[in-house]
Amino acid sequence: MHRRWILYTLLASWLIVFGYSFFAPTGIVATDTGFLPGLNRFQVFMRWHISAIAFAVAAAVFGRQARSDFRKWLSKMPLLVHLVATVVLTSYVFSAYNAATAPPPADQISTK
Repeated sequence: MHRRWILYTLLASWLIVFGYSFFAPTGIVATDTGFLPGLNRFQVFMRWHISAIAFAVAAAVFGRQARSDFRKWLSKMPLLVHLVATVVLTSYVFSAYNAATAPPPADQISTK
C-alpha cells in the first residue's frame, strides 16, 4: 500500500470520528440533576474527541515523511482544527462563566 493512501485513510478516519464527536452526545439523555447536569454528554463528546486527536497525531507523524508539500500541510490540518476548536470552546466556557457571575446592570437593581 502506498504511503499516501495510508495518510488519506488516517485523514478520512479523523474526519469521520471528529464529525461524529459532535453528533454522538445528542442521543444521550442528560443525567444528574445536581451540580453538573448533562456531564455525561460532555464525557461522550470528549471520548470521541480524544479518539479523533489520536488519528490527527498519527496523521501528522505519518505526514512528516510525505514527499509532497501539500500532503505535509494536509497532514497537519487536523491538529490545527483541534487547536482552534479548543480555543473556541474554552472562550465560550469562560464567556458563559463571566456572564453568569457578572453583577446585574444598574437599572435592574431594585432599591426596595
